[in-house]
Amino acid sequence: MTKKREAANRQENKPHVVVLVPGFMGFGRLGSLSYFADRVPATLRGALQVRAERPVLVGGVKTDPTGGLKSRQGLLIKGMIAIDEEVDAGAFHLVGHSTGGVDAELLTCRDPLGSSTWDEKTQHIRERIASITTIAAPHYGTCLVENVGVKWFQDPSLSGTGQAALLTASLGSMVVQRSLAVEGLEAAITDPYRTFALVRRVVVNRNLIRDLQPHTMGALRADNRPDDSLSPSIRCFVTVAPRPLESVKCDDFFERIHAITATPSQANDSARLQPFVEALRGYPQAATIYNPEVKLPSYDEASNDGVINSARQILATHEPNSDPQSALGGVVLADHGDVLGHYDKRDKLMAGTPLNHSFFRSGATFGDDQFFGLWGRVADHIAGVINPRSTP
Repeated sequence: MTKKREAANRQENKPHVVVLVPGFMGFGRLGSLSYFADRVPATLRGALQVRAERPVLVGGVKTDPTGGLKSRQGLLIKGMIAIDEEVDAGAFHLVGHSTGGVDAELLTCRDPLGSSTWDEKTQHIRERIASITTIAAPHYGTCLVENVGVKWFQDPSLSGTGQAALLTASLGSMVVQRSLAVEGLEAAITDPYRTFALVRRVVVNRNLIRDLQPHTMGALRADNRPDDSLSPSIRCFVTVAPRPLESVKCDDFFERIHAITATPSQANDSARLQPFVEALRGYPQAATIYNPEVKLPSYDEASNDGVINSARQILATHEPNSDPQSALGGVVLADHGDVLGHYDKRDKLMAGTPLNHSFFRSGATFGDDQFFGLWGRVADHIAGVINPRSTP
């Protein structure tokens, strides 16, 4: 056997590692409260073992909860290096939710954020990124952060105090009225130091609001092109909050931020988004992940999951004039928090209150069937890269 073949065999026998990358407010775990619900890594690990026909490690990394993209990139790299030192990974598969999806994809771009070249350790990590899966990721920003009330949280000297107060009041009302408040309170009591540190970061560092403005993300995409020497398989899962059923009462906070996110962008980038809107409109109903009790929406620029505009969640492929549908992994009728496993979970055989509650109550009626459908589809993507024979 040649030395080249021996080296290839050694690399093949090294573990594949799935890295879950949290988004905005991505605290990992705070007391008993996890950003990715515990069922996410468990579901993904089990599904991958069956589909890829080999054990696959699944873990997470910490990010800067409200820090800018540059700071978040540095922490993601640091976390991946730590994982590699522990397990000597053969390949990495990044799964990022919200801004975590942006963080994951930006690792495959030509230039690092805030520097001209990638260092040797990071380059060794980048070369082993085999797949990237993004879920509800603001690849082209979000209109939510353009709102004057949201911008006020970034800079209280700006106008928008009234809207900021309304958002704060409706958020507070939602937390007080829901059992999520109990879970959050338990986290604060059992881990007060980390809770204080998280709150302090939110107050002091609000750079992410600035970085996720559509015009800022548009400029970043134009200036920092994908690295042609890397070829990870990339799929984007898009979330859309459907019109709620009449029998379901949405949270006032969700209704407010959903309406804000639907407001047209000040970036005047409708022409760039139109191919993504058409990709959503052309996506087959049979492949859409949703509760059949709700109706499929009519997709347009205003469509969103309450936090991120749906058309902005699709990443343009590297080749000019290519079909955006090629990067579209799936469309999910869900709000921004449902896909993390934080949704109203009900036992179909038992009446009464939910077993645990969602971050939002959006009326998407996302449930277990949709959760396992989504994460099974994520596993299909990763397994298809690990073992092409497993592709359905």
